[in-house]
Amino acid sequence: MERISPHQFMTLGSAVLLGTTFLPVASMVTEVGGRDGWMSVLPGLAVGIPYGLMVVSLLEQYPRKNLLQVSETLFGKWIGKMIGVLYISITGYFGGLLLGQVGDIYQTTIMPLTPIGMFYLGGILLVFYLVWSGIEVFARFSEVLFPLIVIVLILNLGLSIQRMEQGELMPILSEGIKPLIWGESKYYPLLWNIFSF
Repeated sequence: MERISPHQFMTLGSAVLLGTTFLPVASMVTEVGGRDGWMSVLPGLAVGIPYGLMVVSLLEQYPRKNLLQVSETLFGKWIGKMIGVLYISITGYFGGLLLGQVGDIYQTTIMPLTPIGMFYLGGILLVFYLVWSGIEVFARFSEVLFPLIVIVLILNLGLSIQRMEQGELMPILSEGIKPLIWGESKYYPLLWNIFSF
């Protein structure tokens, strides 16, 4: 059985989260929430953080078991397996959404003349190779990738500070509460998937 260190697990989870959530989440909530899109994330955190703490608590109570095994222990064999199938389906669905969003971002910002299918194919082949190679290779790959992701995000934030216009945040709820609720609805499923990882 392959094992990874806690440091590798931290970099693996962080690399996935940092690399795939900032731009997709920002684009999703601002698309439906408009100017108030930034507020859509706050209620999502209020729901997601307790859920994440619940998952951590369950994993501490049942060491050496993953979430699928914990659900079988708590709910029985059949209901636990149904929860497992649901969990795997939702994780695969959101993984595909994130792959699609990353492909869209690469096509629009880096290589606009490249067919988007090439980005999808490259991402899928990379995921298949890493899954076939095992969790250790995946974790080592994340240790290499994580510092690059952090550097890019820090540079992105640092270079865009000069262009920030705080006045654009006002007036709050200028388009009513409906866009805020739609932005939240886009954020909740993604947050559930992130904390489940």
